Amino acid sequence: MTSFEVSVPATTGNLGPGFDCLGAALSLRNQFTFAVSSECRITASGVGADRVPKNRNNLVYTSFEKFYEHIGQTKPTIALHVQTHIPLSRGWAVRHRRSPGD
Repeated sequence: MTSFEVSVPATTGNLGPGFDCLGAALSLRNQFTFAVSSECRITASGVGADRVPKNRNNLVYTSFEKFYEHIGQTKPTIALHVQTHIPLSRGWAVRHRRSPGD
């Protein structure tokens, strides 16, 4: 692995009478680029980039760490770039949030 990208769509889970039963992925997406690096680095750009944690408490980074713990392999040192197109903390119902290991 030299680098890879993960693209995650915005979603809606409240489509009229199908509340919490009907949802849709939207065309708006956030992109996460992971690249092997000599030092751990987290950068962000886009909507609300100033609010993205740029340390090891970043949820995407901790998910990456937990993945490697789960598969029992040593994680590579990475540079993570977060490209945000979805506003942070807008419409994210607490009951829908998931963390690694949930």
